[in-house]
Amino acid sequence: MPRRKIETNVDFVAQLMTEAQSGPLMQAFIMNAIDAESRRVVRIAEQDPNLGLGDSFFINPAAWIACAEEIREKFRTWNKRPEPARAEPKRDHPSLLDVNLDTPKDEGGTAQDESGPGEVKETETESKKQKQKKDPT
Repeated sequence: MPRRKIETNVDFVAQLMTEAQSGPLMQAFIMNAIDAESRRVVRIAEQDPNLGLGDSFFINPAAWIACAEEIREKFRTWNKRPEPARAEPKRDHPSLLDVNLDTPKDEGGTAQDESGPGEVKETETESKKQKQKKDPT
């Protein structure tokens, strides 16, 4: 498939992000590069508002720094977006997630509860399985 003609910077970046030979890894590379460069500019600007360029830079250093600061702010707010809701995995067996780690232990290191020392309480999942085995209806 022939690549489409690149006419603008946006086209160039969009083509890299969507049609790179390296696949989606290119997106991570580009995002990392943007992040790293914006951090570098902000860090240098704290020590030298001219970014060490003197008058030779064809863009006003303050405008360049403003771009870097805008990117930093975008990254901060983008990274704070809420996590998508995830469904709980369906389990047919007890898991470490079913274990109550706050249960006191007897001298032998066995979990205790109201049932007495040395006895291990069944998890809710195990109890349900036992009831289903006895009464399949």
